[in-house]
Amino acid sequence: KYVSTHDVGYWARSFLQDLERTCSDHARRRWWGIGFGLSFRVVALDPNFKKLSMEHIVSAYKRTKTRAILLDYDGTLMPQASIDKSPTSNSIKMLNSLCRDENNMVFLVSAKSRKTLAEWFSPCENLGIAAEHGYFLRLKRDAEWETCAPVTDSSWKLIAEPVMKLYTETTDGSTIEDKETALVWCYEDADPDFGSCQAKELLNHLESVLTNEPVTVKSGLNHVEVKPQ
Repeated sequence: KYVSTHDVGYWARSFLQDLERTCSDHARRRWWGIGFGLSFRVVALDPNFKKLSMEHIVSAYKRTKTRAILLDYDGTLMPQASIDKSPTSNSIKMLNSLCRDENNMVFLVSAKSRKTLAEWFSPCENLGIAAEHGYFLRLKRDAEWETCAPVTDSSWKLIAEPVMKLYTETTDGSTIEDKETALVWCYEDADPDFGSCQAKELLNHLESVLTNEPVTVKSGLNHVEVKPQ
C-alpha cells in the first residue's frame, strides 16, 4: 500500500514542494558573494540588513555601564593567513586598554590550547580566556582554570592519531595539533585543492574507524577535528 501511494509522481511533487518552500523568500533577499576559490560562498541577507557602523558601536559602548566583550582570536584578531599566530604588540595593548575599564568584562575565545594562550597573553592581567572553544575557562591571569565538563577518556586518540599521521605524511604542509580535549589535522599550509580532497577522505576514514567511540568528527576551515561528544 505504501509503495502504491508513494510512487514516483508523489516523490516528485514532494520534492518540488520542499524546494519551493525552501526558496520562497529568496526573491526578496539580497545576495552577496564572499571569498575566492575554494573559500567562495554566497550569503543571503535580509533586505533591511545594514552593515554595523563604527559610529553605532561607539555610541552604544558609551551608553552602557556594564559590558561583556567576547573577542574571537583565530581569524579575527589574528588573520588566518598569518604565519606567526602569536598576538602582536598592538593586540596586547588594545586588550589591556579594554580590560583597564572596570565596566568591561573581556573574554578571548580561541581554539588554541590553554597553555599556548596563557603564554601568549601573560601581559594581560585582567583578560578572561576561553581555551579550546570554551572547554577551559579562566576569568583573569591569576585565576585557576575551570572546566565545563570533566576530561573524558582519551583512548580514542590511539585510534585517530595514526590515521592522521598517515595523511600528514602524504600531504605536504599539513600538521597535527594534539590538544587536551581534541586532535586536529590542519592543512592551511598545504596545496588548497589537494588539501581539501585529503580532508574529505580523512573525514570519512575517521568516521569509519571511530564509529564506536564517544567522539564527533567535524571539518572546518582548513582542518579536520576529532573531539568528545
